[in-house]
Amino acid sequence: MNQLPKELKGRKVSEVFLEFIDPYFRDYLAGMNKTDLKQLEEMLKVPWMIWNAHFLSKDPNNKIDFTASIQLTIKNQAIEHKKLISLMHERKKTLFDQYNYLLGEIKLTFVEKSSEVRLSVEARVMPKSQ
Repeated sequence: MNQLPKELKGRKVSEVFLEFIDPYFRDYLAGMNKTDLKQLEEMLKVPWMIWNAHFLSKDPNNKIDFTASIQLTIKNQAIEHKKLISLMHERKKTLFDQYNYLLGEIKLTFVEKSSEVRLSVEARVMPKSQ
């Protein structure tokens, strides 16, 4: 199993991802009044995809520009969605660029005892390209 990068400095991947998605949760998810964990997990795929696109773009052997693919995908979306996705792209580049790992599965669980929703995020450190 690969060890997580040193830049986490004792933080969990889920903590870093929660910080990354904070504006997404506040401005988008909170207004949706969603209580279904599966729907929330589906909505988290957008910031997950943005994070991974930026990570993959750093690989010089990668021939696909995933960030450009995202832009093409949202071309005909509402302006609010475009702004939100642009915000997430900029946030990843400026505030979270030092976190060099690929995000895997994202899972939300409800803990009845404490009545809270918990986020777990799998991360994979990719081998260095040669």
